[in-house]
Amino acid sequence: MPFQAATATPRRAMTPAAFVRGVVAAYAVYGRDPAEALGKGQVAEDLVRSRDGRVTAAQFEALAGHAMRELDDEALGWFSRRLPWGTYGMLCRASITAPNLEVALKRWCRHHRLLTEDVLFKLSLGDETATISIREQRDLGPLREFCLVTLLRYVLGFSCWAVDSAIALNAAEFPYPEPGHVSVYPTIFCRTPVAPWPKSRFTHGYSLVSWTCQPDGGVSAVSKRMPSTTAAGAKPTEGSRTRDIAIATTNTTGNAAHT
Repeated sequence: MPFQAATATPRRAMTPAAFVRGVVAAYAVYGRDPAEALGKGQVAEDLVRSRDGRVTAAQFEALAGHAMRELDDEALGWFSRRLPWGTYGMLCRASITAPNLEVALKRWCRHHRLLTEDVLFKLSLGDETATISIREQRDLGPLREFCLVTLLRYVLGFSCWAVDSAIALNAAEFPYPEPGHVSVYPTIFCRTPVAPWPKSRFTHGYSLVSWTCQPDGGVSAVSKRMPSTTAAGAKPTEGSRTRDIAIATTNTTGNAAHT
């Protein structure tokens, strides 16, 4: 059934404490202390434990970015192997040179499997729609929602960046019950996400996959300024190459400019 979610105001502190706990959990995986990362994000320890707490996009960007560098893992402990800092930037570079978005997304799916087989991406083309789905190959445990939301947001953000246009989704579906922080979902994907569903996936219009990728403008623009992330808050800005790329990272395309 559809999540019952109202449209949120992006400028508010919208990123749920559950996602902050996802970052903190990565430190537990590696037996490290998250204190410095929480300090960078100006996140109080009582907020981490809060059921309804929220942080701003800037706070989460600082927290997650520091964590990825400090732990040298852009996957933040989700997978059976770490994805070192710069991994998703490399993936962006490998995909952006495609002639159109369909080929770019097929590259993304194929190349991501070279990084890990714990989750598998798939692009499916219908008569009127194109769907990106994720098949889970391992138990993601308590990090499942944070992982799946982040991975889908990576692909959506990359797609927007690749064709230099905001992409409106027709649908977004998730394989878990409606979370308590459901109000953030419309700011990340679309107005009425659906759950539970067998797989995580999103769908947009078929015609979009024929859009031409713009590698020259993309890489040069990212080199000028690292993109801000939604961190479950801000939406993409129309016409901006340096739009937000992911919900849970400081930058994916930004990595490409700094590796």
